[in-house]
Amino acid sequence: MTSDGPETLTSLVAATLTQDGGPDTIDTLWPRCIDPETGYRPSRTTVWKFASYGRAETVKISPPLIRAVAAGLGLNLRRVQAAAAFQYTGYVTSELAGGTAVHMPGVDASEASKSKAIMDAWTEEESRLPGNHSAE
Repeated sequence: MTSDGPETLTSLVAATLTQDGGPDTIDTLWPRCIDPETGYRPSRTTVWKFASYGRAETVKISPPLIRAVAAGLGLNLRRVQAAAAFQYTGYVTSELAGGTAVHMPGVDASEASKSKAIMDAWTEEESRLPGNHSAE
């Protein structure tokens, strides 16, 4: 990806590796890749595959895997999720009041009235429940 295009999971992983000027090797990155919710730990080989677009295509993506990689990289989970979404689906994300919209590149998600109405309804529903759900 070019520096002005959306991030990919591969670009995030490659940027942290010493071969691309980063502080890590696979052997220093991989041990930190632990899903904080489930304790899932991907294999060293799985983490290594993310450093190359060709190898990354062979990985089965799952929420625990993305959370583990985000933890290992020390990056915000939503950023890593957005990078994975773009790499594996071609969709991009936009933050809107009430949530994150996933959409085709070039679409102005803030103008998507149905999406906005759905997010507004969800925000209203959550506000009636105890706890701060949008912060979770």
